[in-house]
Amino acid sequence: MTLLTIAEAAAFLRFKNPNSLYNNKTIPRVYAGRLVRFVKDDLEQWLRSKSQAVEEQLKARRAGPTFRIKVPR
Repeated sequence: MTLLTIAEAAAFLRFKNPNSLYNNKTIPRVYAGRLVRFVKDDLEQWLRSKSQAVEEQLKARRAGPTFRIKVPR
C-alpha cells in the first residue's frame, strides 16, 4: 500500500491545482489525524470506475434512435 500526499496524488491524477483535489470529496482518501493521504491503489480503482462510467454513457448515446430521416435533394 502506497500512501501519497496531496501534491503527489495531484501529480498522479494530473490535477493542475492540488486544492481542487482536496475539495473533491468523491475521491477516496485516508485521514491520519489532521493529515490527508491518498492510497494509490484506491486512486487507480477510482479512475477505472470513472472511465467505465463514461464508456457506458458513450455507448448509451451511440445506441440512441436507429431511424433515418429522409432529406429531400
